[in-house]
Amino acid sequence: MQKIKLPLTIDPIFAADKGLEYRGFCESDQFVRIAESVDSIESDIDVFLLFRIDEKQRAFIKGHANVDLKLTCQRCCSTFLYHLKTEYCFIPVTSGTYDKLSETCRGLYDFIEMNEAGELNLLSMIEDELILSIPAFPVHEDKDCHLFFTKMGEGLVQEQAKKSHPFSVLSRLKKK
Repeated sequence: MQKIKLPLTIDPIFAADKGLEYRGFCESDQFVRIAESVDSIESDIDVFLLFRIDEKQRAFIKGHANVDLKLTCQRCCSTFLYHLKTEYCFIPVTSGTYDKLSETCRGLYDFIEMNEAGELNLLSMIEDELILSIPAFPVHEDKDCHLFFTKMGEGLVQEQAKKSHPFSVLSRLKKK
């Protein structure tokens, strides 16, 4: 399947009826809110969208998105490349229908509200999901971080082992 530039908006009910499937990309400069949350966006956003009808005749959207970001490590304060991936599964709803959906349906899917014309803004949907997937406390892998916490931790354990045990006095009393 050829990668295409995704449309800005789509009618999810029509797309689900037709069984449409999109594999494409969105240009990184369209994702302003993500750019404000990270050091930089290093690639275009790779997106897969699948529109289908489930066994209860409800339209749903399933897919995933990937992007490479530069984040600041919260341990050593240097930047590192982070591959962000998110998966999602939505049921499109209109403004008044969310309350009418059953509890079982709410557990299986997330909901996304369509506009008055019955369309979804795909860019906002994808951007929201990516923002929710950005780690709150980004750090390097331990082996890649400039601070060697594992070595520092080993030194602390060795120092503590050299100190006398607080109950060693009791063992000496017991021997007497």
